[in-house]
Amino acid sequence: MLEASLIENIARLDPDEVSQWETFSRLIKQGRTVPDIAATFGITELAVKRILALGDLLPKLREAYRRDEIDAETARHLTMASKAQQQDWLALLADPEQYPPRGFQLKQWLFGGSRFPPRWRSFQSRITPV
Repeated sequence: MLEASLIENIARLDPDEVSQWETFSRLIKQGRTVPDIAATFGITELAVKRILALGDLLPKLREAYRRDEIDAETARHLTMASKAQQQDWLALLADPEQYPPRGFQLKQWLFGGSRFPPRWRSFQSRITPV
C-alpha cells in the first residue's frame, strides 16, 4: 500500500517534500482527503496543504527544489506565482549574469514590490506587460 511505503520511509528517513507531494497527489486522486492524509501520516492538515501546493510549480522548479537548488521559502513563494512568473524566474536562474530573487525579495517581486523585472509595471494589484 502507498501509505505503508511512505510511513516506512518517514520512519527511516523523511523523504524530500517533492516525494511526499508525489505520494499525496496519488492519494488525492484515489479519493483521500487532506484530513485523511494528515491523520495517516501524523502531520497537520496545513503541512499536507503546503506539500500539495508544490503541484502548482512547473516541473523544472519541483526538480530544482528536490535537488536543493531552491530553498523551501523560495519554493513556497513560487507556488503562488503564475506560470509566466515561474518561467521568468527560471530564466533568471539560468542566466549566470542575473540573480533570481529568493525568500522575501521573491515575495516582493511576485506581489508588487520594487523588484519586478524591468519589462513589468505594477498598477495597484494588477501586473501588465510594458
